[in-house]
Amino acid sequence: MPVNDESTQPLRALNVDPSSTAVGFDVAKSTADGRETQWTVEQFLGMPLVERVRMLSGGKVRFFLKGKEVPAREALRGL
Repeated sequence: MPVNDESTQPLRALNVDPSSTAVGFDVAKSTADGRETQWTVEQFLGMPLVERVRMLSGGKVRFFLKGKEVPAREALRGL
């Protein structure tokens, strides 16, 4: 079964203004032990950095913009 993560996806140009400082997500979600947790941008960025890095490196957080899932590198581009 093929692995489907960001490291296996082809690179492509993003339709994003590189000078923009806006983040590319409006909701972050994580599921653990069958329970989903959801954060706004402000709540997610308000977490301790160590916890955010742990979730990102473990692949335990997904990002959404207007209901559509976006890769982490796109979601966090403006930070």
